[in-house]
Amino acid sequence: MVELMANGGLLAELQGLVSQQLAPDQVLVSQCTVRNALTRFLEGKIEVTELVQWANLLEAYDQVAYESGVERRLANFVFRLASPEINEPIDKAVCRRMLLELGD
Repeated sequence: MVELMANGGLLAELQGLVSQQLAPDQVLVSQCTVRNALTRFLEGKIEVTELVQWANLLEAYDQVAYESGVERRLANFVFRLASPEINEPIDKAVCRRMLLELGD
C-alpha cells in the first residue's frame, strides 16, 4: 500500500498514484495525509479549489483506503472538504478547526 503524502501538488500526486493502476485499496489516506493537505492550504501553498478537487477525487477513486482505526473519521474529513456547498465553505478558520479535531 502506498501512503498519499499531500506534500506537493495534491492533485498531481493523487492522479499519479491512481494512474499506476494499483489494486483496489492500495492508496492510503492517513491522518498525516489530511493534516498535510490542510497545512498546505493554511500556508498558502495551494488554493481552496485544489483542496476541494483533491477531496472530491479521493471520494471518487476505488483505490483509496483510510488509515485503520480512524477510517470513518478520515472519510468524514474528506467529505467535509469535498462538499463545502452542503457542509460549510472552506476557509482558513475551518481548516484550523479541522486540524484541532485531528489532534497530534
